[in-house]
Amino acid sequence: QAAVAALQLLHHYVRPDRLAEVPPDLIEAVLLSDALFEEERKDSQAHRDYDWAEVAQMFLRDHPDKKLTFARKLLASVGRDSVVIKQFGPSYALKLLTQIAQEMPSEVWAILSPWLGPPIDSRAHAITVWLQGGTFTSGYRDNMEAVLDYIPHQDLWAWVDQDVEKRALYLASFAPKSGAGGNLSRIARGLLVRYGDRDDVRRSLMANYLSECWRGPESSHHASKMAALERLLESEPEPRVREWLNLYIGRLRWSIDRARTEEEREDF
Repeated sequence: QAAVAALQLLHHYVRPDRLAEVPPDLIEAVLLSDALFEEERKDSQAHRDYDWAEVAQMFLRDHPDKKLTFARKLLASVGRDSVVIKQFGPSYALKLLTQIAQEMPSEVWAILSPWLGPPIDSRAHAITVWLQGGTFTSGYRDNMEAVLDYIPHQDLWAWVDQDVEKRALYLASFAPKSGAGGNLSRIARGLLVRYGDRDDVRRSLMANYLSECWRGPESSHHASKMAALERLLESEPEPRVREWLNLYIGRLRWSIDRARTEEEREDF
């Protein structure tokens, strides 16, 4: 309660023209208070995460050297409800973390990669969903830009190569699904080029791409996707990528036939 009260006072008092009136160590101590990142209490209020993010944005504009300190605190605390970060749905703190990751991708990757697991706990899962372009929630993804696209590929491949047996298929499970023009994401394609000879990597990436939501008839959705993949296949030179695309197209063709049969039964 004291930490939330201190956050309220900061939010009401601190504005860009008054930020210098408050000692920066005091602002940092309140914003990074452990109590604000503990499991959410029943008396927590939804808008406190907005208050926190607004003050943090102002503070970090004047103290950019503290960005990684804030990123570490946020990443260490994801996967559970707290005053600052919500487990389900979008978060103002999440947007701030994304901004920091876009500005300092290698540094943020160095912080989070040890937390990806094993074990793949709630924190690891929340981080992978965020990296793929979603919110910290179980299975739900929105239209946020994939943070993983900002991580230098040499950092990703160096991490995978430390334990290819486990990490190649793991990265495939949360690789961003699409790039410019609806093509495969650069990371997904890179995985296939480097590790596409592994059946577990191909299957993990397939499961990732088949996990999705859509509106309208299922057969139309799959048919549209298959047509795009067939166009992509025509211009793809890499054998491992072509092999995977053919497998994906075959799976979609089967799904289209199944969906059309079910849709015809419903119409009847």
